[in-house]
Amino acid sequence: MDLNYLELYTKDAKDGAYGGYRGYTKIECVNRYPAPAGIFPGIKAPIGWLRGHLGSMYAFCDAVINNKATSPSFDEGAYVQKILESAYLSDSEGKEIYL
Repeated sequence: MDLNYLELYTKDAKDGAYGGYRGYTKIECVNRYPAPAGIFPGIKAPIGWLRGHLGSMYAFCDAVINNKATSPSFDEGAYVQKILESAYLSDSEGKEIYL
């Protein structure tokens, strides 16, 4: 489940003390390139993060250039915030909160 590594099993690897290199070996699959390619994204960024990040940047720039409304809007965000605060209040007071 670690997308940044490939686990390889081989029985043909060199044998030695404590099993040598036989069995599973983790092979790093990201950030193996020299600068500037290895600088961004950082080592903790999972595979696919950059695609999502660039997609969101494109959507934002497209909305600004073409004067399009985006989703979620500020109103939608404010409504979600109201729901979250009502849930916290309901929990702390132990009663139902109606919106």
